Amino acid sequence: MLRMGQILASYDEIVKYFGDPSIYKGMSKEIDIIWEVPMTNNQNATIYNHKKSGNPLGYEGIDKHIRTVWNIGGQSKLSVIFIYSMMGTSIDTLKTKLR
Repeated sequence: MLRMGQILASYDEIVKYFGDPSIYKGMSKEIDIIWEVPMTNNQNATIYNHKKSGNPLGYEGIDKHIRTVWNIGGQSKLSVIFIYSMMGTSIDTLKTKLR
């Protein structure tokens, strides 16, 4: 999984569009919450936290309900476009954020 971009959204907004996340406590010292979102091209886009931006579960970090910056991972920028479009973000907004 490569970081392709970021999204500004609350935890509750992400849950609204993609359901509850998979929590990988112990999977990595850097990531402990992740959404795996199947795309139409047989790949997955991911939305996840990263250690340097705080732990979203509240342990010595940012509470998941306060966090607003999440990473988007995938194989290409298509994963960013896919996540933004699923959340109803306009293509014009995306073009600005991808520059």
